[in-house]
Amino acid sequence: MPLGAGFFVWSGMAGVSELDIEYMVLAGGGSGGMNNSYWGRSGGGGGGGWRSSMAGESSGYGSSGVESTLLFTKETTYTIGVGGGAGGTSSRGGSSSIAGADISTITSLGGGGGGQGGGSGTNGSGGGDPGRGNGTSGQGGNGSPNSTSGNAGVGGAGGGSGGNGANNGSGFTQSGVGLTTNSTGSTLNMGGGGAAFGGNGAYPVGWGYNATWGGGSSSGGGATNRGGGGGGGMHAGNHNYSSEGYYGPGGGGSGRVIIRFATPASPIEVTVGGTSNYTTGTSNGYTYYEFKSSGTWTFA
Repeated sequence: MPLGAGFFVWSGMAGVSELDIEYMVLAGGGSGGMNNSYWGRSGGGGGGGWRSSMAGESSGYGSSGVESTLLFTKETTYTIGVGGGAGGTSSRGGSSSIAGADISTITSLGGGGGGQGGGSGTNGSGGGDPGRGNGTSGQGGNGSPNSTSGNAGVGGAGGGSGGNGANNGSGFTQSGVGLTTNSTGSTLNMGGGGAAFGGNGAYPVGWGYNATWGGGSSSGGGATNRGGGGGGGMHAGNHNYSSEGYYGPGGGGSGRVIIRFATPASPIEVTVGGTSNYTTGTSNGYTYYEFKSSGTWTFA
């Protein structure tokens, strides 16, 4: 039988010896930036990098579609790494991965930290201005420039797994969108960039929040296991409309890894180690394993 998406290699009466694996690997989101000057601009963190071989879906921004599937071998242990969301200020999220002795490692890079002291380096998606970062092509988009609207000084929003952060026609910053997977039978929208923050001398102003994709609002955290970037922070000054205070940057959301294969006619024995934070099930002829923390996977 020829190999292809959803096919198995059978070894006579011994059953399944290899599985053709589709995957979705989402890294952790970056944390927002922080400007300690009164009413200073800060950027949102980037969403986690996204790589996928799921049929009918896509890898991250800049990709030409899905990647090649993996071939898992019986009684070989595969390591599933799920990246954590970044804490602190302008920090990069943790990378997610699938690794094994007989496959090339699949790695999605963590989202970049939001601008104002961060945002540089190699990121899944870039954090927003000031000092914004660029995403890695095929995994995520770039952070946006600072706002150009005249009514408030706001930093740039984070890039997302599915697109760049940008300024709209009115000069307001918009966070980068994420991507969608239906690989478990449910719709999951993940990997969005974090919102930017700033002020106009009277009260705080935040732009770019889009709850759909799991990115954080201004000063808010990215959604857990949805790889969203954290929102930027800001230092407000005393004014008739506000009191002095710090709005700290939001942390990034942790990542997620999903693997699936066409459900075999004869049962196989699967062992998951190192974590209880996973789910398994069947959908549309596939069996899936969804990891929300790192672990191992073996079949026999």
